[in-house]
Amino acid sequence: MNLTISSPDGTLDQRFDRRTERRGDCLVWIGGKNTSGYGQIVMSKRSKVCAHRYSYERSVGPIPVGMVVDHICRNKACVEPTHLRLATTKQNGENLTGANSRSTTGVRGVQIVNSRGRDNVIIGYRGRVVHNRKGHNAGTYKTLAEAEAAVIELRNLLFTHNDLDRVE
Repeated sequence: MNLTISSPDGTLDQRFDRRTERRGDCLVWIGGKNTSGYGQIVMSKRSKVCAHRYSYERSVGPIPVGMVVDHICRNKACVEPTHLRLATTKQNGENLTGANSRSTTGVRGVQIVNSRGRDNVIIGYRGRVVHNRKGHNAGTYKTLAEAEAAVIELRNLLFTHNDLDRVE
């Protein structure tokens, strides 16, 4: 990446540095962001790049084709090079927090098992993990905590970048 690109505003490196702020361990992008919440830096009149990708390339080197830059800290605005790592799209998707927005349990990979009939009583919780587009059942359990533990164990077996699950 050419770091000497200059404008009346200064070099690309100078503009980058002016749009960051240290917040705890993270170096946070305080400049403009795209609709997904990722920082963006203007390279030229017609070219923008994600700030975290620029930070990675300026500190580590080129991003290989087919790889993405994963935020280890899960903060989309963070551009701290030590919080960024190369990953495949699949690995990046493993490094998620919490359940998806449609979850009825609030626990990632766990769904409610209801009784059939009018009373619709919760009779248990089913765990399921998707890996390489294939569903893997973690079993059915009486409690939400048991199902969550089973799903975490299965993710730890199948995934490589699920950092949150690996915290002791």
